[in-house]
Amino acid sequence: MKSTLPLSHRAAASLRRPALLALTLASLCALGACKGETAPALVPASTQARPPATIALSGKALEAAARNLVARSDKQYDPAGEAFLGDLDGDGSDDVVIQYDITTEGAGHTVARTVKVLLNTASGLSPLPQSQLPDWCPLVQGIYRGRLRLLQLEACALPMPRLEGVHDYVVKAGALVEAEAWSTPEFVQHELAALLDAVRKDKDKALVARVILPVGATQLPLYETKLAEAAKAQGGQVTQALAQQYSGELFDAARLASWQAALACAVQPGKFITSGDDGSLESLQNHMSVAGGDLVCTLTVDQSPERPTRPVPGGGEWPVDAAVRLVWGSQKLMDGQPDAGSKVPAGSLLLVLIDGELKVMGWDFADFPV
Repeated sequence: MKSTLPLSHRAAASLRRPALLALTLASLCALGACKGETAPALVPASTQARPPATIALSGKALEAAARNLVARSDKQYDPAGEAFLGDLDGDGSDDVVIQYDITTEGAGHTVARTVKVLLNTASGLSPLPQSQLPDWCPLVQGIYRGRLRLLQLEACALPMPRLEGVHDYVVKAGALVEAEAWSTPEFVQHELAALLDAVRKDKDKALVARVILPVGATQLPLYETKLAEAAKAQGGQVTQALAQQYSGELFDAARLASWQAALACAVQPGKFITSGDDGSLESLQNHMSVAGGDLVCTLTVDQSPERPTRPVPGGGEWPVDAAVRLVWGSQKLMDGQPDAGSKVPAGSLLLVLIDGELKVMGWDFADFPV
C-alpha cells in the first residue's frame, strides 16, 4: 500500500524516447490508496482498572507513526519519500516500509536511497537492522503475500538507471531474509509463467487487466469484430470497459491456444545471449514439440535507450524497464521464410516491464515475418 505523497525517485527525469514499433503508451500509471484509520474501541468501565491492551495502529496512523520514528532517528530523512504497508511477519497486522532519497545539498541530485523496514509489534514499531538490507540501489515495488519486493537499479546517481534484477525478502525470526532473486531476463520469464497460468485457465477478463489500455483500435488485430465497431463509435479507442465487455473477442479460443503454446515454449529453461553495443539486448530461442510439428520461439528483452517511454506525473517521460518481444512459429518462419502450409501456430507478443510488472502492449504486429 503506497502513500499518496508524490514520487521523488523517478519523476524528475524527462528524456523523450521514440516508441518501439510505433506503439504508444497512453495509460501506464497505477495509483494506490491508503487504508482508512481504524478507530480505537471503547473500553468498558469495568475493565478500566486493568492494564490497557495495546491497540495496533493501521492505515494513516501507522504510516504517520513510522515516519515520525524514522525522522527522529535519521537527519537525512526526506518526508517526500514513499511508505508501503503490508504484513511482513505474518501476525495479521500491517508493517511499514519507508523509502526516501539521499540527495546532494543545493543541486538536489539523488546519490543514494534508504529503505527502512519497521515491524508493527504488540510493543510498538520495531525497526529492523539496516545491515540486513542490500548495498545496491533499491527501489521498493511493494509488499505482496508477505514478501517485500525490491527492484535492483544500476545506480541511484544515474538519471535513468537500468533495472538489473528483482529481489523478494521475507521476515524470519526478526530478520529480513532474501527469499528469491532474478536477473531482469529471468524475471521476465517468471512473469510470463504467471501470464501462461492465466491463459491456461482461459481467464479472458483477467487478461484484460494485463493489457495497456486505452489503446487505438488500429493498433490491435481486431479485424471485423463487434469490439472494433464499438471502438470506432467511441473515437477509435479500445477502453478498459469495452475490452471487458468484448473480452471473448479480444482473447478468442484460437488466440489463447497459440499464446499458450508460445508462453510454454518461452518459459522453458534456456541460455540468454547478450548482444548490442552496450549489452542491452538479451535473447533466447527455445524449441517445443506441438501438434503439427516443432514450435520455435524467440524471447528478446530490450533495455536499450530506444525502448518505449511512459508518462510521469508532472510531465515528461520515463523509459520502461524493458521492452519484451516474443515471436513464435515454425523454423521457416523464424528464418524469415514463408511457411503457409505449416500447422504450427504462429504469432507475436509485445510486452513492457514497468516497475516490476509485465504488461501486454500489443500482438501480431506488422513486421512479423509471415
